[in-house]
Amino acid sequence: MAGLPILDWKQAKKVGEAPLDLKVFDGKLNPALVHEVLWSYGQNRRAFTASTRTFGEVRGGGRKPWRQKGTGRARTSSIRAPHWKGGGTVFGPHPKTIRYHLPRKMRLGALRSVLNQKIGQEKLIIVDRVGLEKAKTKELLEGLKRLGATSKPLLVIETRDRAVERCGRNVPGLDTRTAQDLTAQDVASHDQCVFSREALGMVTQRLLWNGRTAAVMSRE
Repeated sequence: MAGLPILDWKQAKKVGEAPLDLKVFDGKLNPALVHEVLWSYGQNRRAFTASTRTFGEVRGGGRKPWRQKGTGRARTSSIRAPHWKGGGTVFGPHPKTIRYHLPRKMRLGALRSVLNQKIGQEKLIIVDRVGLEKAKTKELLEGLKRLGATSKPLLVIETRDRAVERCGRNVPGLDTRTAQDLTAQDVASHDQCVFSREALGMVTQRLLWNGRTAAVMSRE
């Protein structure tokens, strides 16, 4: 992978070539690492708000239903005991907080892997810049259509741009991310990725991480 063509936003013509650092974009994939990272992101989004009432939390049942001995029936303490209808629940779910925090190397390694996959599938597009003359959704849609990015695209820009983000919210399937906030889940959940030239350089620097590549979970 020597490089990717850089397209002009307004005319979708090639205006240069973006070099790819082979220490990062080497074409290698690690499906097991990607699966583990995406699974952790999904788990961290769970609310864990399911709740049940225990014996001590169910209302009522304060009086012993019958005396302890002499009735011929099994002894019981309350009609809210777990074996009674309407009683408390044993070992039921309760609200909790669970957080999976994976090492930075793993998260960057997964991002590197999914980007390599997009490049291999020719679904990663580089533009010189995202130039909107007016903050109009129509103009953003026309630019994406010229680039051929019409299938659930992800737009990655170098820094936050309120106009681009506001216009992107009106486009079904489109998400906007900055280079510093980009995750493997963002890339994997979209069919096509559109990067600005500066954003690609910033992501590359993140993946190099002090001169070392982020792929350290090789399971070959």
